[in-house]
Amino acid sequence: MDFSLWFWLAVAAGTGVSEIARRQPWISRKFDRGGLRVRHWLTGRRSYVPFTRIASVDVERANTLALKDQRGQVLARVCYFSPDACFAAFAELPRLAGRPFGAGSALARGGLDFEGWLRRIRSLATQRGPYRGTDIEPPQALAVASYEFAPLTERAAALYYLCCAGQPPKSLLAKLDGESPPLMVVVAALAPGGEALVPLAEDLVRYLPPEDQAAFRKAREPRPAPPSPDAGRGIWTSI
Repeated sequence: MDFSLWFWLAVAAGTGVSEIARRQPWISRKFDRGGLRVRHWLTGRRSYVPFTRIASVDVERANTLALKDQRGQVLARVCYFSPDACFAAFAELPRLAGRPFGAGSALARGGLDFEGWLRRIRSLATQRGPYRGTDIEPPQALAVASYEFAPLTERAAALYYLCCAGQPPKSLLAKLDGESPPLMVVVAALAPGGEALVPLAEDLVRYLPPEDQAAFRKAREPRPAPPSPDAGRGIWTSI
C-alpha cells in the first residue's frame, strides 16, 4: 500500500472523527436569553452564537436544529434525543430571541414523513400542539408560497398552512394545473377546500416517492362515521 493511499485514508478518518466530535456526543450546547453557549467537553473550548447572528432555524432529520446566518451558512447544529424535544425547542426559540426567525424554517419538512409533516403544519396554522407561540403569520406564508425560487417543500407547506388557517390564496390555487409541481398539487388537494384538485392530484401523485404516494392515498380513504350516541343502548318502547 503506497503512501498516498495511507494519506487519504488518514484524511478521511480525521474528517469523520471531526464531524462526529462537532455533532455528538462530546459537545454541550445550551440556549440562554442571548444565544447559544457551546462547550467542547474534551478540549474545554467555548464559543457563543448570539441570536443576532441567527437568521433562520431549520429542522433536520426531525431531531436536529440547524442555526443559519443571513447567507444560509450553518452556524451550529443542536441535536436532541427525540423529535418532540427538538420541536419543543424550535417553538421556544422565537420567544428567547424576542423575534421570529425565517418563515421557511417552520415550514420545512425536516425529515418527517408526509403525514407527520402536514400534521405539523396544521398545528402551526391552528395554534395547537407544541408549536404554540411560533411566530408565523399568513403574510409570511403567502410570501413563501408565492416565491417561485423558495424550496418546493416550503412553498407547498405555506399553501397548506394558509388553507388550514382559513385564508386560502385563491389566485395561487387557481394557477395549479397539470404543469405545476406535483407536490404543490397533491398537498393543496389535501388541504381544506382543495377537493376540486383531487382528480389532478391523483394523476400527479405518481411523481412523488412511494411512501408519499401511500400517505396521499391513505389520507383520501373515507373515514368511518363516528358512533351514534345511542349506539350500544337498548331502545325501549311502550305499548
